[in-house]
Amino acid sequence: LRTDFQETAFFMPQLLTNAQGVATLQFTLPQSVTTWKVIALAHDKDMRFGTLEGEAVAQKKVMVQPMMPRFLREGDKATMSARVSNISDKDIETTVTMQLLDAATEKVQSTISNKVTVKAGETAPVTFPVEGFGAQDVICRITVNGEGYSDGEQHLLPIVTRKETVTDSYTYTFTAKEDTTMSLMPLLPQDAEGKATVKVDYTARPTELLLDALPALAQPNSDNAITLSTALYTNVVGAMLKDSIAWYSTDKLVGKLLQLQNANGSFSWWKGMDGSSYMTTAVAKTLCRMESIAGKQKGVEIMLRKAMLYINNKIAKEVAEIRKAKEKNKEELVWRSHIDYLYTAMLYNKLYNKATTDDQRYLANLIAKAFVKSDMQTKAMAAAALYDINKKAAEDYVESIVQHTVYREDVGRYFDSYRAAYSWCDYRIPSQTMAIEALQMIRPKAQEISEMQRWLLSSKRTQQWGNALNAVNAVHAFFSDATKIPKGERQGKKTLLNETLSLNDAATAEKQNAASVKVPLSQRDTDGEAWLSAYVTYQMDAAKVRESATGIAIKSEVMDKDAKQLGDKVKVKLTVTADRDYDFVTITDNRAACLEPVEALSGYRWGYYLEVKDKATLLHINKLAKGKHVYEVEYYLNRLGEYESGTAQAVCAYADEFRGITPAYKIKK
Repeated sequence: LRTDFQETAFFMPQLLTNAQGVATLQFTLPQSVTTWKVIALAHDKDMRFGTLEGEAVAQKKVMVQPMMPRFLREGDKATMSARVSNISDKDIETTVTMQLLDAATEKVQSTISNKVTVKAGETAPVTFPVEGFGAQDVICRITVNGEGYSDGEQHLLPIVTRKETVTDSYTYTFTAKEDTTMSLMPLLPQDAEGKATVKVDYTARPTELLLDALPALAQPNSDNAITLSTALYTNVVGAMLKDSIAWYSTDKLVGKLLQLQNANGSFSWWKGMDGSSYMTTAVAKTLCRMESIAGKQKGVEIMLRKAMLYINNKIAKEVAEIRKAKEKNKEELVWRSHIDYLYTAMLYNKLYNKATTDDQRYLANLIAKAFVKSDMQTKAMAAAALYDINKKAAEDYVESIVQHTVYREDVGRYFDSYRAAYSWCDYRIPSQTMAIEALQMIRPKAQEISEMQRWLLSSKRTQQWGNALNAVNAVHAFFSDATKIPKGERQGKKTLLNETLSLNDAATAEKQNAASVKVPLSQRDTDGEAWLSAYVTYQMDAAKVRESATGIAIKSEVMDKDAKQLGDKVKVKLTVTADRDYDFVTITDNRAACLEPVEALSGYRWGYYLEVKDKATLLHINKLAKGKHVYEVEYYLNRLGEYESGTAQAVCAYADEFRGITPAYKIKK
């Protein structure tokens, strides 16, 4: 009876020869009937080397080779198969026997025998129907005997329980400031048995998530103008907090930025490059935003004065060209870069009490009517740029922005239109932050401000924000009013409840008391929202799991229902619906035991990383945009019978309170 099936028979990286150059080795060959490849590499002290390759065949006259499944699930009605090979020169009558033994006690649970005639030099298949598996692993022993020949293999067959560990999650957003008591009884599964773990996390000050992103941006990872100006902003604003953080030296950052500023006032992206108006405007805008929150900073005023002089001269030439075009009855062309300039100029004029120039007024008049049909980010920047010059046009732009938003109580107010620019790396964050800033400037008391900030905060809850500019712009959208920066000790996330409850008892008073939690809303020191996340973890039969979704919904469907022959392809469609943009989402398809992945190797595919495990296929998605997504996973049908899958789940690894689950499906072939 063969039991050792190691794939590597022998490996010795250091083997010395004797004086005659002969090396002797001894090892035990595993018991697989197969062809072994022998590879040797030898070298002397002068690094002269030689190689040796050969093959060794391990075989018997009559051999049995079981086709073992990776696993079976409790309750499956499966078909076990094997091949009987006869390499002798005569036909042989054989008896093939399969025994299933308890893996713990090795007690025989069942025995099935089949008569098989194997012709000389051929291989014959044999199958055994099996069912009635419990939740314990079994040993599968298949032997062949006949006419003086015998062989056998023994393998451990994992039996996966029908019960899975299920986690249901629920999220709540509070805006009130009075303490409240929540009952978690409605969250407990009504048809589950055993115990459930109930955990409740509470975040009193979610805006700390934005501030938590600052230290990572404080250390510049390169010496280009965008990175350095962003790092300077981060350090100056971060230093306003009471948290003890080793911020980077602002004097060094100012010094490095000065090295990138040319004699004419322009900034180069990298040292040695030519200066550009685009780069200069980007740096000046960041520095003006920084000083609008934190006040004047040492060494910045000189940089800004030179930068604005350079940009103003550039704009003067462009405005002169636009005026000439008008005189020739040609179209007065104004670009997005002109809005960027005017917005930066308005910030600078406020900070340093500078008067609006004729060129700026001329551009403002053009901008007031040129971007009516533009995207939301452009309109928002135009509104902010126009506010001090043409309040009516600025108000019109803001009204258009608000009319293009939609509102949901749990996530706030946001854009759900193609008119708000979208990209795979930024989502709609730039449009949102600029719209908030325009509203703060033009409608400072509008309710839409807090509603749009709520969406921005909920986005940070599920996204990494690896883009430094996005993080800085978001901080500016929240804390352009420095008095709203959270003060005092960091509150972070707290666990209000972590209890294990029995699900078998009736809803007793004790149980109801244990499944309730007091939410300390009155202890918050800010007027913003608070978050609560509840998790209920329990064991349940995968087929009886209730379909649930918190932010992310998933459905699984077997598409190729006509597949009946071994080797046919079966496609499983996984439909995932996201209510917002998510970073780092994992989809798990706990497949049926009769399905073998077509793609057996893990690796990156188009849009996700595919991870193949023994009983599940996982798709790791870096960025999952809001909306419906369909993923198809192909399998081979590798055995007949009746099988049940496990659940399919989708979880945001960045914020695991957002998840979805769908129950198991059955396959009968």
